[in-house]
Amino acid sequence: MGYGIGARFETRQNFQAFDSTTYDIRSSRNWRDWVALAARTLHSAIVGAAERLYLDRHYPQAVFEAGKALIDLVKAKSGIALDGAPLMQSVFSVNNPILAFNDLSDQSDRDEQQGLMHLYTGAVLAHEHSRRGPRTGQIQAELDRRGRRRCRRG
Repeated sequence: MGYGIGARFETRQNFQAFDSTTYDIRSSRNWRDWVALAARTLHSAIVGAAERLYLDRHYPQAVFEAGKALIDLVKAKSGIALDGAPLMQSVFSVNNPILAFNDLSDQSDRDEQQGLMHLYTGAVLAHEHSRRGPRTGQIQAELDRRGRRRCRRG
């Protein structure tokens, strides 16, 4: 079983999570995207939040919605009202975890718990930055503007 929020809390075969009657996966582009998404072990709440956006190739928004679903899922499973990095650090703490990825019986298990706590904390920090930071279009516009300025100087 792989890592991920679905690996410990709810595992579901992703091929069953897709509703093929609502999305046409017959085109080659859609088929590749669908297979790439279906090959992952993801919690059904995360798939539900991001599937349509991902298959429609709205990747930044799909990642953002998946991040929101992850945070909501951890809150629901843990019963903790915190948000962001403090939520992940409290819930997946090595010393007193509310949710554990293993039984923490030896140093290897504790190291795994700590590593996954840091991964989830990092994912949430990236999600929070995407909420506050510039959007992809703004970044491209800024790069284009800088490129035009360089061309005029050269």
